[in-house]
This record gives sequence, C-alpha cells and structure tokens, in this order.
Amino acid sequence: MYVIISKINPASMNIYKELKKLKPETKFFFSDKEILYIDANHLDTDYLVYASTHKSTESRKTLCVHVTGNWNKAEYGGKAKKLSMASSHLLKTFFLELNKQSQEANLQEYEITLEATHHGPYINKPHLFIEIGSSEKEWQDMNAVKVIAKTINEASKKFELHKKETKQEQKKGKKQKWQTALAFGGGHYCQSFNKHMLEDKYAFAHICPKYALSTLTEDMVKHAIEKTQEKVSLALIDWKGLAGNKEKLLKILEDVGLPWEKA
Repeated sequence: MYVIISKINPASMNIYKELKKLKPETKFFFSDKEILYIDANHLDTDYLVYASTHKSTESRKTLCVHVTGNWNKAEYGGKAKKLSMASSHLLKTFFLELNKQSQEANLQEYEITLEATHHGPYINKPHLFIEIGSSEKEWQDMNAVKVIAKTINEASKKFELHKKETKQEQKKGKKQKWQTALAFGGGHYCQSFNKHMLEDKYAFAHICPKYALSTLTEDMVKHAIEKTQEKVSLALIDWKGLAGNKEKLLKILEDVGLPWEKA
C-alpha cells in the first residue's frame, strides 16, 4: 500500500502527519498537484489510498470513501467514460473500519458515508479515496484527522489479513465472504447502500448514482464489471432513486446478463 498525499491539500497533509506518528514505516507518495490529478499508476504496490479533503456546497460534516472514475464527462480529472480499477473488498474493509473508528472517537456530528464513483485520477490498480469534509474547519479538525489516520492504519492490516484468508478459502473451494455488487441509483451519498455495506452480505465496487443513469450504456456496465477486481455477481438497485430510468436500467442489466436485487 502507498498513501497518496497532496502537498497543497490541507486534510491530506494533516492525515500524513498523524499517520506518520502511528506508523512511521508507511509508504507515502507526495505530489505538488491537486489530489484529483495525481497519477500514481507507476508505483509498485497492490493498492493505493488517497488521503483527501471533501468539498460540498452544503458544507456537511462527512468522513467518506469512494473509488474514482467518470460515468460520463471527465470534468475533474481522469478520463471521459472511464472507470478506475476498484476492489469491493478493499472499499468494504475501509468503510467498516471508518465506521468503527468514528464510533470509538464519538464523532457523532460526522456522517460516515460512501460516495458514488466520481472524479479522477484514472487509476489502473485497486484504490480508494478517504476524505474529510466539507470545509476548512473540518479539514483542520484533529479528531477527524486522527480517525482517518487510524482507519488507514487498521484497515490496511485487516485487508492484508483478509486477502490471505480469501486465498486459503479459494483453495478449499469455498465461496467469497461477500457478494461483490455494482450499485445503481440513489443520491451521491449512497444512503440506501451505506446500510447494506455495513451488513455481512454485500461488498460494493462501482456505484452509479441517479444523476448518471440517463447516459448509462450497456458498454459502461460491462466496463464497470471489468474494472472490478473481484467477480461481480449482481447489481443492487435503489428502486426509488432511478429518476425515471427504471426500464432502461433493467433492460441494460438483462442484456449484460447481470442479476439484480432491490436495495
């Protein structure tokens, strides 16, 4: 694992300083670029963690995780209609740990949430963004910074252990611990999918929100499957959050041959 740090991103630098205290041997990659544009594909590592700020017009207090890619235009880094490589098991491990650490720190004022797949950079190996939002006040909140640093430290250890256990289970012919799913519909902050990610059944890779469904194509769904490290077994749908695209989405999933369930 490498932790990607932007020198001009305040939360990124605060997380670096705290994580360095927790685990001095952590591998860091530093850049002078804005974090959405840092290309770390050349690093020799199994996966990447981008430590970042989160911004929103609502200035909501959030600690969030997501993978990168663009369902349509590339307005903030990455490539148009290109998704980065996702690992549903990596994302789930970090999301579970982020919830655990925030509860232990009693950060009740922060919303812990997934975000839909969005923005750059384009990354060809498993990765995730882990972010503090959504204003300068939160980026400098050392309680939130410590939660993110502890999450990176603990989740990375648990993910390494999970990978070893998964390999052993595969040798014995056992099924994966979690069903890997693509998610469709709902808002950017994935309220319907958050609760499922906390349970012991599904692990999400790419999430396509309702605002991206109007331009979704069969090729993009196939691309999302290809850009998921684990085998995608189904799609989970936010049934009330499809913005009039229900028939279109169901037709695409049928043509792709991907089973679906309601969230």
